[in-house]
Amino acid sequence: MAPYPGDIRDALHKGELIVYPTDTLYALGASIHSAEGVSALYTMKGLSNDHPLSIAFHDSEPIGEYAVINDTAERAIDLFLPGPITIIIPAKEARPPLWTDTIGVRVPAHLRALELLEVTGPLTATSANLHDQHPSVTVEEARAHFHDDVAFYINGGTMKGTPSTIINIDSDGDYRIVREGAISGDLIRERL
Repeated sequence: MAPYPGDIRDALHKGELIVYPTDTLYALGASIHSAEGVSALYTMKGLSNDHPLSIAFHDSEPIGEYAVINDTAERAIDLFLPGPITIIIPAKEARPPLWTDTIGVRVPAHLRALELLEVTGPLTATSANLHDQHPSVTVEEARAHFHDDVAFYINGGTMKGTPSTIINIDSDGDYRIVREGAISGDLIRERL
């Protein structure tokens, strides 16, 4: 039986983790407002606490509550979100614990992910795998990484498997492509 959204929200509030689908890969999600959840995620994936995390939102409107959006960032958000891109931009000073000075923002173009994020609020969007291991394209692959250490696994089918493209936009509005993925660098350069 599928869990009720309240069950998922309660688990995240308590610092537990979930696995959920995005438009590229499965993601390991913690509430960005739960220091316990974010800390557990770092431990479970085998990451150092200064490793930046991407944040998934249900739409682009709340991004400005967490990040500084200059003209270039606003254009990139309008052009590419929702979609398979992570946009790294400066974080606002008042931010939840364990964040770095920048955050990667995502709005995945996947209906189940968007429905989930509307209920839960922003979640971490790091790939659902152990550090340096193959990302999960099915919920079964994610379960093989984390077993019962994750509170809920949300099945969204088989993902495309190409990771999101990552671009970094600095406070001056200059951008660079950090990782070319599902969206080509040529398209980004053409549109931005």
